[in-house]
Amino acid sequence: MKELTRSLRESLWNGFTSDGMYTSEKELSWAVNDAIQRTDIYGLRWRTVTARKIHECEAGHIIHEGDQYVSYAYNDAWGQDLKFCMKCSAMLFYFMKTYEFPIAIFSHWDTVKNEPKHDK
Repeated sequence: MKELTRSLRESLWNGFTSDGMYTSEKELSWAVNDAIQRTDIYGLRWRTVTARKIHECEAGHIIHEGDQYVSYAYNDAWGQDLKFCMKCSAMLFYFMKTYEFPIAIFSHWDTVKNEPKHDK
């Protein structure tokens, strides 16, 4: 039987291990954005960005124009941010254990409705 909900932990894990087999782009985007909210509630360092040109993430993956990626501002200089593709972001937030941080927006992903939801 198909599971009805996935936790943030499962969504982040599937986001970087399954190559899209178990996690849709929409679910991956939710998981990464929810992890950002849990990590940086004021949005001062972490943010999601839509690429206006081709970039390369810190792990060497290509971020195409129109793709979303995560930017981390580690100093105040313009353009000196770290760029992570969504899969690398999912891996980073998974190993940071952001799923153990207090819930910021939603707690689970509804696999039937394909949208985020609050815990049961």
